[in-house]
Amino acid sequence: FSRVVSVYPKNFRETGLVSAFAARVYNLLMLIDVAKEIALREIAELRQVKFAKTSSRSILGSLNEISLHYQLTAGRDTVDMAPRLSEVELQLSQTLHKRLDYVYPARVARRLLAEFYARSET
Repeated sequence: FSRVVSVYPKNFRETGLVSAFAARVYNLLMLIDVAKEIALREIAELRQVKFAKTSSRSILGSLNEISLHYQLTAGRDTVDMAPRLSEVELQLSQTLHKRLDYVYPARVARRLLAEFYARSET
């Protein structure tokens, strides 16, 4: 992460990275069929994003799994052309994880977002 940020203007971390992250999250929410209204409300919450290091081995392990999946996908698909980020994000949302009790992340996200925004309306 620090190597990537050093290539960009100093304030990119606060502006560009959050905007890029929000765009990727919105795109993925649309790909996994989250209602547009819910996706827009969720993206609005990203104004409060903070970046920090973690010492959680569980989070680091999950991030390493995601990174490895993308590297393997990119290595496999580079012969013809690099994989589209949206395709890989969608694949990851359909990959079972032990931390989610082997339920697809897309299904978990749809359920949690629907429950959260249904509660916030009452």
